[in-house]
Amino acid sequence: MRVSAAPQPESRRILALGQRACGDLRGLLLDLPGALLDQAPVPNEWSLSETVRHMLWIERRYALQTRYALGRAASDPVRIPDDRLPTIDQVDVTRVLQGPASR
Repeated sequence: MRVSAAPQPESRRILALGQRACGDLRGLLLDLPGALLDQAPVPNEWSLSETVRHMLWIERRYALQTRYALGRAASDPVRIPDDRLPTIDQVDVTRVLQGPASR
């Protein structure tokens, strides 16, 4: 309890806010019908599932890039080559949108 009551660095507070926002979003989307999640609000706009997929994709790529940056040698490229990063098609949003059980 003393650890959680201690002042936290700004980076940790920001991450906590992000985690809370993700949980709030999951709560809002939980149990919405799949057809609604996959329906674009207007033509040429992203559906909810496409938007969440993009968010998760960017989050995963950012985490991999950050981990790489912390351990890379000065002679290594600054960024991980795109062919070594996950593609958006590899991101499964089922658990985020519908919880542990698939829709």
